[in-house]
Amino acid sequence: MFLLLSLVIILSLPAVQNKIATKVTTTLNDEFGTNIKIDRVDLSFLGRVGLNGIYIEDYKKDTLFYVEKLTTSLLSVKNAINSNLNFGSISIEGLHMKLKTYEGEKDTNLDVFVAKLEGTPDTTAAPSKFKLTSSGIDILDSKFELIDLNEKKPNILFFDALQATTEDFKITGPNVDINIKELAFHTGRDVNVERLQTEFHYSLTQMRFEKFNLQTQNSDIGGEIVFSYDRKDFADFLNKVKINATFTDSEVALDEVNSFYNEFGKGKLVTFSTDISGVLNDFEAGALLLESGNSIIKGDFNFKNIFTSSKPFRLDAGIEN
Repeated sequence: MFLLLSLVIILSLPAVQNKIATKVTTTLNDEFGTNIKIDRVDLSFLGRVGLNGIYIEDYKKDTLFYVEKLTTSLLSVKNAINSNLNFGSISIEGLHMKLKTYEGEKDTNLDVFVAKLEGTPDTTAAPSKFKLTSSGIDILDSKFELIDLNEKKPNILFFDALQATTEDFKITGPNVDINIKELAFHTGRDVNVERLQTEFHYSLTQMRFEKFNLQTQNSDIGGEIVFSYDRKDFADFLNKVKINATFTDSEVALDEVNSFYNEFGKGKLVTFSTDISGVLNDFEAGALLLESGNSIIKGDFNFKNIFTSSKPFRLDAGIEN
């Protein structure tokens, strides 16, 4: 007991805590060519540890991730010092994620960061050894930015008041898997996501949103969504990234759609089911069943150039009802 108490007291010293923070970040940065910093490590007598001021820099020396405080178990930090990022439960406060595409570039700063975790593209080389797991992550008071400096209006998305509860988080090289139980955020418009659930999987060739459900104040959308691609396809997302999705018994309030494109009737609710395939600028909505009030539309539809104003919009349909 005396030895344990002595160890806790030693680990509570600021100099020791800073040494631990330096050891963790130096090991990661040396192995994967990243720039990660931790301001301070706080250890408690209950075996919990707080990592304060976690900063992950992108390749242009701007913020990719910043975390005000990350709390986990003492055992997890021991694993991290030994380059084994096998965490139990994690609590994150004040996360700021800035996903940015710089002027003249095609890849986001996250793409560049992930490429470092992949290791060399040489097919004869061993795959990346990077692995991080957590049994569950809770996120509070956070925000997300999506910026593209190649666009006239570079600030594409900004979500704040973001909070989430997740399970079974895993990063293995470039692959990411996470079970999102609850995710909510403010969009900056009149529409706020009150609950998003999905089993999310990311790889170099696919993003899968399994058991997907999104709820706002008045809308409820459910289904399965799969994006398939080569990495280079992200440079022309609308025309090259393939989408296959199924939406079942979903409801959309047109008042919420009007917050983004004010051309729909007010006070209307649309329910729909369909199978989607193609790319966003040329996709099929097969077996579409759409109902609103006493109106019903049923058939197979092909939409072209919805997202590209420089080309003419086109709709081809085989309408059953």
